Amino acid sequence: MKFAWAVLGTLLLGVAGGYVLAGGGDTPEQGDRPTGAELAAASAEPDAEGCTQPVLMVVRGTITDPARMREYAQALQAAELYPATSGYYLHVGPPVDVFEGEYPDNAFTVIARFPCLAHAQAFWYSDTYRELVEFRKHAAEVLVTVYRELDPPDFMEGRLEGGRFIDVPPVDELR
Repeated sequence: MKFAWAVLGTLLLGVAGGYVLAGGGDTPEQGDRPTGAELAAASAEPDAEGCTQPVLMVVRGTITDPARMREYAQALQAAELYPATSGYYLHVGPPVDVFEGEYPDNAFTVIARFPCLAHAQAFWYSDTYRELVEFRKHAAEVLVTVYRELDPPDFMEGRLEGGRFIDVPPVDELR
């Protein structure tokens, strides 16, 4: 795990994903998806739901070329796509613990939060990011998925403030 963490330490401000390479996946044809410019324009306006359903982009990958991955991370940071699409990292790097199974030494996970799917799509399909993928294409094999963030259940009322836990029972009371 030291190999991956050393590389990922330099990527904390920049690594964010790619398209599916494992299993021979290809970049979608231009006609299959809206252009980056169309998505960026659409994300500037609230969607039909007012862009109120946050999503999580989860990138699971394996680094194959650390030097190229660093170049990608630096280019991604310089492009300022995350601020432009109101996305931010929730996690970058290896897990804090492994409860079951083996976590590969050169693996990484990135979780980024966006205000809604339109903003995540604007990031992903932007002309700028499509160019940046070339930095990362041969540096890592990745799987990128997007999930809707669920609202907290009723029993969490009073235990969260601004998305952070504020009132939780001590672990001793849970056993």
